[in-house]
Amino acid sequence: MTKPGLEVKDLSVTLSGQSVLSNLNLRIESGQFAVLSGASGCGKTTLLRAIAGEIVTPKGAISVPMKIGYAQQSAPLFPWLSVLDNLLLASQLNKQSASEKAVGLLRKVGLENAADVRPKALSGGMRSRVSLIRAFMNEPKLVLLDEPFNGLDIQNRERLQAITCELWQETHTTVLLVSHDLDEAIRLSDRILVLSSGGDRFTMDALNTISRPRSARSIDLQPLPEFRVLWNQMQSSIQ
Repeated sequence: MTKPGLEVKDLSVTLSGQSVLSNLNLRIESGQFAVLSGASGCGKTTLLRAIAGEIVTPKGAISVPMKIGYAQQSAPLFPWLSVLDNLLLASQLNKQSASEKAVGLLRKVGLENAADVRPKALSGGMRSRVSLIRAFMNEPKLVLLDEPFNGLDIQNRERLQAITCELWQETHTTVLLVSHDLDEAIRLSDRILVLSSGGDRFTMDALNTISRPRSARSIDLQPLPEFRVLWNQMQSSIQ
């Protein structure tokens, strides 16, 4: 059996005396793009934080590769550093290689002219773009994305979704993305997971068989029978 891109065994997390995740098991194959959904408060972000090592006292076992990229909901950036320096800080490449990679990624998301700008001068959408490409800076084997497109207008949202797919396909990394958007989950995923309200199991675990490349617009995929089946299954699983 090949080594997975991510494996979680019997994971339990208690925060402020309350059980958030309980004996949860998950295996994601290397190179797979998985989307995690579920009702608000079910533990999706907690799962990502545990995998990223931000929660230091979980029970159970988490097996991850050495290099992980992580884009959080708030898109945190160091305010005293320029956009370019924020990206360089996330890289273990030598300075020249890291600079070339960072500039290339900024160009990909249309921010090549913002390299020397401080984060406070960026719009929310621009910060989201920087946070996203920073997650891919260190050539990670696993990328965790916690609702990275939240708060974006539809045009920027679709653009950033398309860029995420491009980066995933170029790097062959494993991706676990949290999303409440059913259409988004179906457009991006190889596999769809819905976490139960108790954080102890997945009420849906299904492969997405819609062929790639896929349109960035939901309206183009909605007529497909596979889209409707997955959408209805997700809606039922979340409820």
